Amino acid sequence: MEKISQPLLTFLLNAVWQVALISLVATLTATILRGATARVRHRLWVVALGLCVCMPAFVALRSLSSLPAPDNQAPTQSRIIVSAAEVTTSSAQLPKRPLSSIPIGGSLAAAAAGLYLGFLIVRAIRLAYAWRQARSIIASASTVDSLEPMAFVVARCREALAVPEVRVLSSPQVHVPMTFGSVDPVIVVPERLLHERDVDVLTAAIGHEFVHVSRGDYARNLIYELIYLPISFHPAAALIRRRIRETRELSCDEMVADRLLDARVYARSIVELVREAMAGARPIVTVGIADADILEVRVMELLRMTDLTVRRTRLWMIVAAILLAVPCVAAGTYGFRFNIKPAPAAFVQQTERREPKMSEAQLREQREIKERAERDPQFRAELEERQRHLALELEARDKEQAELARVAKISMDQAIQTALTQQPGKVIECNLVGEHWEAPGKLAADGEVFYHVVVFFTGDDAKPVRLHILVNAIDGNIMRSFTEEPLRFKTRINEGFARTSH
Repeated sequence: MEKISQPLLTFLLNAVWQVALISLVATLTATILRGATARVRHRLWVVALGLCVCMPAFVALRSLSSLPAPDNQAPTQSRIIVSAAEVTTSSAQLPKRPLSSIPIGGSLAAAAAGLYLGFLIVRAIRLAYAWRQARSIIASASTVDSLEPMAFVVARCREALAVPEVRVLSSPQVHVPMTFGSVDPVIVVPERLLHERDVDVLTAAIGHEFVHVSRGDYARNLIYELIYLPISFHPAAALIRRRIRETRELSCDEMVADRLLDARVYARSIVELVREAMAGARPIVTVGIADADILEVRVMELLRMTDLTVRRTRLWMIVAAILLAVPCVAAGTYGFRFNIKPAPAAFVQQTERREPKMSEAQLREQREIKERAERDPQFRAELEERQRHLALELEARDKEQAELARVAKISMDQAIQTALTQQPGKVIECNLVGEHWEAPGKLAADGEVFYHVVVFFTGDDAKPVRLHILVNAIDGNIMRSFTEEPLRFKTRINEGFARTSH
């Protein structure tokens, strides 16, 4: 669960401040670019929307890659050595600006991640419902007959904008013209326009929708809605989304005024059309002439339109890219992540018993080792080689333990009960041991697998005695026992752990 909760919450945490920053920078940049065309400003806001998702997503991926790998099988002493070596050898590989960690409980992290996922599901359902609503409008629409002057206006717009064949339908459910689809685009007009005799009004309505088709605005709008989905909780993201809609309509107005109608005539026509649009809502996945409630702004933009050369347009785009990119890239080097602590208190206590806190002398020794490794490359190479050697040793030991667990037929509890039947007392140690190995993880043909049980009891002379009992792990019989561990047996036990060094 941590691998899901941590990146989600890290994304949310960084989106809170990064989306606000990007929105502020984009607003300042758009203010500076007031003299540029609406198309340049539209691209500015589209890039800002993409950055609002990419920047926190990048930090979330960094936090996911920094999750520690589980290590529950290594002994206590080995784990401490590996940890010290990793601190020493990887100090030069750490990023210059590591993510700042914020502690959070595992239950709270899971609940927050669940709420966010639920929010995304609700938003996705709303988007799907809007898409179905748009499809129902198309299904109920009827074909427009070749009525004049509608047929003349459609032919004129298609020729002026170089748009391929587009179906034009009418529906009583819409109040202004709307565009649906991208592969097979459809323009749906209200029934009242079929009887409109003013050619300029018809040209403004149909021409605006043909511009949407030529620009592919339906598909782009759907993509923008999907990008907006994960950050739709943020008010600044809603502002960016609104600016995208506004500049899109302004871009279409510029294109219509440039190729079809005089700017003043077109401004008067859209006032008549948008006035009718106030009577009803529309699905969010459509594009149309009344998408943005900025009628006054659109009229003012049309009246102050100026001709910009291609060179000046490209210059404005470069300026906008620099103004938006520099602060955003600088902010992208910083980030925060949640440090989830999923372990319950009982597990933490057990871990602390297994890994006691290091003393001041041990901590001082580690600091000295780290400082020496930073100064002495040869010493650092020796530590790296020691770490690699230890990893191979632990891997071989894990293979042997896995093989012993596979071969053993009785459990450790059964072996302890068998040992206590020979000598009652307190069991202070029990290990699964193997002798005669062909290779790490592979027993020889004459190999033996047994439990080494150490029983502590008081002897006849009231002196404490340790009895070592070897219980066969295959059939459960006692192989032998002795009160003092022979040197040969002790050597065999040690050989089993030291074999990986050869």
